[in-house]
Amino acid sequence: MTTALYTAFDLYPSPKGAATHIYHMTKAMAKVFDAVSIYTLASGTPDHFPFLEHQTLHSFESQQTNYLHRAEAFQQWLSEQTATQYYDFYHFRDIWGGQAILEQAVSAPVLFEVNGWPSIEIPYRYAAVGKATLKKLEELEQYCMEEADLLLCPSKVIRQNIIKRGIPEDKILYLPNGADLPQKSPYQIPSLPNNYIVYFGALQDWQGFGTLLQAMSYLRDIPDLHLVVCASQKEKYSREYQKMAWKNGVGHRVLWFHQLTKPALSAVLQGALLSVAPLSECYRNLEQGCSPLKIFESLAHQVPVVASRIPAVEEFITHGKTGHLVRADRPAELSRAIRLLLEYPAYRQQLAKTAYEHLKKHFLWDTLEDRMGGIYEGQLRKEAVEPLNYTFSELNR
Repeated sequence: MTTALYTAFDLYPSPKGAATHIYHMTKAMAKVFDAVSIYTLASGTPDHFPFLEHQTLHSFESQQTNYLHRAEAFQQWLSEQTATQYYDFYHFRDIWGGQAILEQAVSAPVLFEVNGWPSIEIPYRYAAVGKATLKKLEELEQYCMEEADLLLCPSKVIRQNIIKRGIPEDKILYLPNGADLPQKSPYQIPSLPNNYIVYFGALQDWQGFGTLLQAMSYLRDIPDLHLVVCASQKEKYSREYQKMAWKNGVGHRVLWFHQLTKPALSAVLQGALLSVAPLSECYRNLEQGCSPLKIFESLAHQVPVVASRIPAVEEFITHGKTGHLVRADRPAELSRAIRLLLEYPAYRQQLAKTAYEHLKKHFLWDTLEDRMGGIYEGQLRKEAVEPLNYTFSELNR
């Protein structure tokens, strides 16, 4: 009987993009291993994903309000939970799980899924964090990268960041995010306006959501145009942005939803004129990188995307063919791009059609799961790893 462990210092299940990624990684595991143990933070929300019979979810709850104290408690809990267990494969998503696993000196293959760096992410959430703390985080990141057998990342920008930190290229696997093709949603949301654009995901500074609210103020002359916001967080995290919307004179044109289920979000997307991903041109996005699930899921719903022209986005969006790209952090330019797509429905529809076909060919979760399953199977047989390096140059020819 073969067994695998997957661990993530993330809420699961939940409406957040991280939970979607966790689901598909563990689903790939479940196709290969007889039993999969998943260790995550308790989400406190209803299950959004079906669990396969041979998956077991272990949830961690903590009374700690300090982020780093909660992370240390999670690491300690994971160490205690798994100290006497043996697995044929270990997959961790963050340095807290990595520390717990690697300090046990396990003999089975270990994969580190690198989606971001706490030393880069944390200052965007907690501005007062000290330099000494960030230095310790960088050291732990380096330890996890060096000790893991394989590294997996969803962005070429992240991959380059890893190489800069001295990790051999042949140890790094690149596999982008993806999406499932939606079914017709049974949900009816009567409060939706007739004409709207959509933003969905987290409301964080690096997401550039404030730029979109400013852009909406330039579009007030368009009759009945609304912005529907589907935030993956609780309402308290959107209150400052709600104030900003009213300050910019568009509060009456912004409709807010929070922590929608996947079917409900799908219903919103199916009626949207276009989707906006206004990512900021900040250190977090340029140096660390990202792979926004909101873009892939928009393409899967045949909703055209207006997004920031940054390297992590240009990996899978070609301007004028699979999406419309604009310079980041420029509200007037973003508003002109939105206006262009609204005024030229034929262009909007062509973008959606081309992007949808491109996604079906390269970015379906079923395909990506199969590729990950091949990695897991190869590691069980102790085979050398074939590079998972996508190239998407055909649309540029």
